[in-house]
Amino acid sequence: MRDYFVIGSTPIDEPCIQVRPDNNYHFPMKQECCIYKRQLERFFPEPPPGISFSIKRFEHDFGAYPEVCVFFDDDDETQIDYAARVEGSPPERWDAAAREELKQIDEYERFCR
Repeated sequence: MRDYFVIGSTPIDEPCIQVRPDNNYHFPMKQECCIYKRQLERFFPEPPPGISFSIKRFEHDFGAYPEVCVFFDDDDETQIDYAARVEGSPPERWDAAAREELKQIDEYERFCR
């Protein structure tokens, strides 16, 4: 059966874009997750067949927000082990490639404020 672990929207020691009342957070928040997803794919190369990183939307009292998740088959020990390794040891900081991509979000944020 298909299952997933929530990994987050950014590396664990980095700030993330917050839900806010002006509703201008959806686009930059999703972009931030896309950047983190690509970093996870670099950080955890060569996943076993059937593993995927994807962005899932979650509802909250203050608004919806996306998170990067690792999806796996819970009947496959290789996939479970890989997904557990991702969940248990995500990157702490943005890598150089992600920091370059994040500059676009910074520009968008300055434009919208």
